[in-house]
Amino acid sequence: MQRIDRFTRRSLLKSLGVGAGLLPMLEVEYAQAQVPAPRCAFIFCWPNGMLSTSAATGWPAPSATAAGITFKAFQASLEPLRDDLLLLDGIDYRFLRDSRAPENTGHACNPGMLTGALFKAPGTGTSSIVAGGASIDQYIGSSLVNLGYRGLPSLNLGVFVKSTGRLSWRAAGDAVIPATDPYRVFDEIFKGVPASGGTGTPTPDPTVTRNRSMKKSILDTVRKDLTRFNLRVGTEDRKRIEAHLSSIRALELELDRQAMPPVVVGSKPVLPPGVNTAISENFESTTNMMIDIAVAAMAADVTRVVVLQLGDQGNANVILSTLGYKPAGQVGNTGNFNGHHAIAHRNAADKDKVDTWFQS
Repeated sequence: MQRIDRFTRRSLLKSLGVGAGLLPMLEVEYAQAQVPAPRCAFIFCWPNGMLSTSAATGWPAPSATAAGITFKAFQASLEPLRDDLLLLDGIDYRFLRDSRAPENTGHACNPGMLTGALFKAPGTGTSSIVAGGASIDQYIGSSLVNLGYRGLPSLNLGVFVKSTGRLSWRAAGDAVIPATDPYRVFDEIFKGVPASGGTGTPTPDPTVTRNRSMKKSILDTVRKDLTRFNLRVGTEDRKRIEAHLSSIRALELELDRQAMPPVVVGSKPVLPPGVNTAISENFESTTNMMIDIAVAAMAADVTRVVVLQLGDQGNANVILSTLGYKPAGQVGNTGNFNGHHAIAHRNAADKDKVDTWFQS
């Protein structure tokens, strides 16, 4: 196991390209087929950082050899993989200082996490902070498509996310909106997929097929309208319209790929019924559902790139109920007293408790 220090996030993304945004790289093992598994990327992100020096949840101490690394108790599952891991530490947030939005602090950094660049769009507040380029997941996904891959270029999921602080970006200012309803994602991906293990060709679900046709029809209408409007505007507006047209073309290609169900190896996940995914008290159970969907989708080679965003840029009102926390009233501008954000500000035993849950 190696350890790399003193890299900026931007230089890391530029110099390592694919690898920088995809740590750890996961080799998904097919359940039954004895064939080499494709390499997949599963990118997690949650806000409020971690206490790197904490005895309970801090980063493993540096070591010259893999054998010298001492994992924390909740990291025990990584033991069999220690020789395949690359731990990165000391990556700074220099892109915040160097970007065109230098007045913003860490709570506005999400758009730069996978891009290494921020941009100040017209407007005020964090909603005006956008990415300055494409994110690494979109770069990987489009590269796979260019190489002939027919699955989803990427699967972008979110749990209790808001309308700002996006992680994934097709291009500067063009955010990928994460799917937040695990039941709907399940239906989109696994309708018609065999319930038991083994190799089989899924049967397209009529409802899903109809929805895709409707989406393509809407996109076609919007594309035609934008094309006509493009002839009557100035240079700057034309650039914006061209960016929108490029996004529409990408969406149309994605819908075309989705219309051809992949050959599936393995089985679809089983989700618990009736979970209200819109309330923060079900944050943990919704997260587990999204993880199950993501892993099953990669195992079935429906996609090879997944981004899972857990919460927004501060998680002011995310309550981790399975850890025993309950809503306890607002505390200034940090949100609910027992929310993830307020707990992070206290930097006490509760912070270790929450960090352990996010990392384990």
